[in-house]
Amino acid sequence: MKSEYLVDTNIFLRFILNDHKTLSLQAARYFKKAKNNQAILITTNLIIAELIWVLKSVYQHQPKKIYRLISQLLHHKNIYAVDKEIILKALEIAQNQNVSFIDACNLLTARQQKIPLITFDKKLLKLEKSL
Repeated sequence: MKSEYLVDTNIFLRFILNDHKTLSLQAARYFKKAKNNQAILITTNLIIAELIWVLKSVYQHQPKKIYRLISQLLHHKNIYAVDKEIILKALEIAQNQNVSFIDACNLLTARQQKIPLITFDKKLLKLEKSL
């Protein structure tokens, strides 16, 4: 039976950045277990949002690079995300439409729930009409 883990943002960060001798190695072990079909790594849209924010604001990574990297990670068969379809589509929208990941998630969640999104963000309202 595969072990299941909810992966916190700092585990993703140490794995992606490989910037800490001990912690990056420990994080990589979990991803290796997933690769070897021994573990399922679980994440949420909140963890992904925090990961994007930290990579952009603290580490100055380019948003499009971040979105592609996270999308690649989430396509792994043993990495499961709550609302994975929304997260992947939101990453795509954020990358291609120049809106934030969070705005894209909110727009897609409103659509999924079949309720209107109310916002003062004119750019987001325009996007909502065009999708």
